[in-house]
Amino acid sequence: MNTKFIRWILFSVILSLLPLFFLWLVNLAYENRDSSMEALVSRGELMLVTAILCATVIGDLIGHNSKNKIILLFFGFISVFLMLVSSSLYTLFAYPDLMAEKITDGYVFNTSVIVYVAALVSSSVCVYEVCDK
Repeated sequence: MNTKFIRWILFSVILSLLPLFFLWLVNLAYENRDSSMEALVSRGELMLVTAILCATVIGDLIGHNSKNKIILLFFGFISVFLMLVSSSLYTLFAYPDLMAEKITDGYVFNTSVIVYVAALVSSSVCVYEVCDK
C-alpha cells in the first residue's frame, strides 16, 4: 500500500473523527448525557466531517494527471456531489426548525452514516488513484 494512501487514512480519515471522539468522552463523563452513536451525530457533525473529507480529495484531484482519467472523473464528481449533499444536510440537521416535519435523531444518524461511508469509498478510490504507484 502506498505511503500517501496510508497517510491519508491516518491523518484525514481517522483524525477528522477526533471531535466526535472527544464529544463522546464528554458525554461519558456526565451520567445524564446520552453517549450513544446516534446522540453523537444528532446535530449533523458527521456531515461536516464528510464535507471536509470530500473537499480534501477534490483539492488533490485538481491538476492531477492520471492514466485512469475516467475513474478519477467519475469518483471526483461523486465526491463533489457528496460534499454538496453533506453541506446542505448539515444545515438541515443543525437547524431542524427549518423543516415542517421533525427530523429524528435516528434519521440524522442513518443518513449521516450512509453519506459518510459513500464519501469514504469515493474518496478512497480518488486518493488511491492519485497516489504515485
